[in-house]
Amino acid sequence: MVKQTRKYIEKGIRDAAEEAGNKGRSMTYEAMGRATTKGGELLKLFCTLIESNMPCSRGEGSRILTSHIEVAFKQMESAMLRVLHFGDEEE
Repeated sequence: MVKQTRKYIEKGIRDAAEEAGNKGRSMTYEAMGRATTKGGELLKLFCTLIESNMPCSRGEGSRILTSHIEVAFKQMESAMLRVLHFGDEEE
C-alpha cells in the first residue's frame, strides 16, 4: 500500500509542478517520504469526512454511495481551495 501511495503522491507532485510551469522539479528522498506520509494522512481525513457525513451507522441508509463520496470531496476541495486562494489565516 505504501508503494502505491508513494507512486500516486509522486505523480501528483510532478503533475502539480508541471501545471505551475515547473516541469522537472526535483525532490529529496526525505521530502518524498514526508509527502507520502502526509498524503496518507489527508486520505484518512477524507475517509473520516465521508464517514462523518453518513446518515446512520447501521441498517438502511448505511451503505456508502457515490453521492456520499462526491459530497465529501466537494467539502474537502472547497476547504483546500480556500487555503490556496486566501492562505492559512492561523499562521
